[in-house]
Amino acid sequence: MAVLGSSESVALVAAKDIYERGGIEKTLPLNSSDHALLGEFVQEYGWADLNMRRLLNIFYSIKGDEQSEKVARLNDADVFFHLEKQVSEFGKCDELAMKHSLPDMLAGIGKAINSLKADRNIRHLFAHWCTRRIMGVDAFVMLTANASDAARRGISNVGENNLGHAIISVPDVRGALSNIRGHGDYLACLMPLLTGYRDVSKVSSGC
Repeated sequence: MAVLGSSESVALVAAKDIYERGGIEKTLPLNSSDHALLGEFVQEYGWADLNMRRLLNIFYSIKGDEQSEKVARLNDADVFFHLEKQVSEFGKCDELAMKHSLPDMLAGIGKAINSLKADRNIRHLFAHWCTRRIMGVDAFVMLTANASDAARRGISNVGENNLGHAIISVPDVRGALSNIRGHGDYLACLMPLLTGYRDVSKVSSGC
C-alpha cells in the first residue's frame, strides 16, 4: 500500500484505516465530478509533458542539434532527464541571454521539472489503475492486480486475492492539479521567448 500526498492529514489517516479494515467493499464508484477531476488531471499533465518536449526541441535547436525524432520517442522519465541536462549545460549566460531573461527561464523550468516529477506517479495511477472512492472520507484509492506495475511503484503485496493499492485525499489531488496546470501553462509561455532567443542568438553551443 502507498499513501500519496500529505500522509499525515486526518483524511488520509482515516482513509487508510477504513480501507485496511474493509478492503474494496468499503469503496464506491466515482461520481461525475470525480471522473472530471481525474480526466482533467491526466490531460493537464499531458499538456505539461507536451510543452517539456517542445522546449527540449528548442534547446537542441539553439545548439544547432535537430533531434525532433529522438525527442518524440522519449518516455516520460527520459524527457525529465534530457530537459534537466539541457538546462544544466547552459552554464553561465552571456549578455544576450541576460537580455532575454534566460537565467529566469532556466530556473523556472527547473522548478517545473521538480514539481512535475513528484506528480508523475499520481498521473500514472489515474491513467492506468482503477480509482474508487473510500466510504466516509474525501479520498481515492487506486487499485491494481498488475503485480509488475505495482512493484515499480514500491508495492509488492499483489497476489491472487490481494490488490495493490495507493490512497490519496481529494484535496491533495486538487492541489496537485493546480500546480500541474500552472507549470504546463508556464512552460507553454516560454516557447515564443526561447524561440526569439534562438533566432537572435544564432549560436550552436548554448549561452
